This record gives sequence, structure tokens and C-alpha cells, in this order.
Amino acid sequence: MRASPAQTVIRGFAIALLLACICACEKKAIPPRGEPQASAPAVDPVSYLTQGERVFFDDFERDEIGSSWTTKHPGWRIEEGVLRDDNAKNEGLWLNQPLPKKVRVSFKIRSSSMPAGKKFPGDLKCEAFATKQEHEAGYVFINGGWSNQLDVIARLDEHGTDRLEQPANKVKADAWSQWDVVRAGNNVYWFKAGKLLMHYPDANPIEGPFFGFNNWESRSSFDDLAVFELP
Repeated sequence: MRASPAQTVIRGFAIALLLACICACEKKAIPPRGEPQASAPAVDPVSYLTQGERVFFDDFERDEIGSSWTTKHPGWRIEEGVLRDDNAKNEGLWLNQPLPKKVRVSFKIRSSSMPAGKKFPGDLKCEAFATKQEHEAGYVFINGGWSNQLDVIARLDEHGTDRLEQPANKVKADAWSQWDVVRAGNNVYWFKAGKLLMHYPDANPIEGPFFGFNNWESRSSFDDLAVFELP
């Protein structure tokens, strides 16, 4: 039976509506797993330096390291209100208090002059967001590594092919620097002296709760650690 003009119009409208729905579905972008939503507002990472509630602080103004910290290396010590180590060989000093999920860790750090006859290595290091209190269980931050030549953010393996590296912002002997390390969603930020030094975007971020100071064989010092939970 031939369709009436009214039936033909209705059928045409239904087909057009169906095609429009199909096109709309095809245009909808599905973000990859672990990536931030495209509609999320852009954030200036420098703003993290002034945000957050302080949930932990240690100025090391005492004689013993104390129960807030864990280490397997006896060289970690406090001298004149400053945390120090000269030869930890990656046996770090780990904070026992777990970090918030969205967090900024702030502290001062210094590499001191070496004895006569030894080259100044620079080589300042910390580790953050580790799943356990061990070397290479999270992100490794190295300033002036490899004889003051490289800055590195490494994920689980400081020699891994997925590490980020750049020419070193040179470590100056005996000079304190301010570091801030931030985890916010799928991004890890590293600031030195209030300026963004490196940014590590990670589609599958490590969300471990542990932070640690570390050292290979430089004369490293650390002070005034503060942990801020970010909004």
C-alpha cells in the first residue's frame, strides 16, 4: 500500500531525527582513562604555593630525629637544628605521617662544599608519593644530579626511559634553596625558589602516601618541612 503524504512526512522527520542523534553521539569525546576532563578549568600551578592547610611541620630543633621519621641508614642526624646526611646511598629518611591526596610538601634544602680534592656534585634529592617507604616507590626529584648536570623527575625508576630531564638549574654550594613538590590530580609539579622547575603529567598517577628526603653521596642538609593539604 502506498504511504499517504502525511505518513511520508512523518517517516522523513523520524529518519532525520535519528541521523541527528547518531551524529551527536559520534562527536562526543570520551577522555582516556586517567586523563583530566577537557571541561576542567585551567589552574595556574603557581597558585598552589599559597593554598592549603598546614597539617604537619618539622623544624628539626632537637637532638634526635624522633618517631615521626623512619630510616635504615645511621648517617641521618640532626646537627644545630638541621637534618643532615653525607652518604645515604639512597637509604632515605621517610616521614611516617601519610600525605593527603592533594598536597604540597615544602622545605629548605642545601648541598655543602666537599673536602679538598673532591668535586662538588650538587645532587640534591627527595622522593614523594611513594607507595612504601623505599627508594623508587614513587616519584624521584633530583636537582643537579650526575655531577650537577641534570634535573630529573623520575617515576619509580630514576634511570627509566619515562623520566623527565632537563639541563640542571645548577646547585650552588652551601646555598639554601626552597623546594615545593605538589600532587594535584594527574599532575606533579616541582618548584624551586617559588618558580616552576618541572612538571610531570601522569595519566596513571602514583598516589602513595609517603614522602622522604634522600641522598646518594653529597653533603645534603634539609630544614623546615611543611605539609599542606590543598583544597
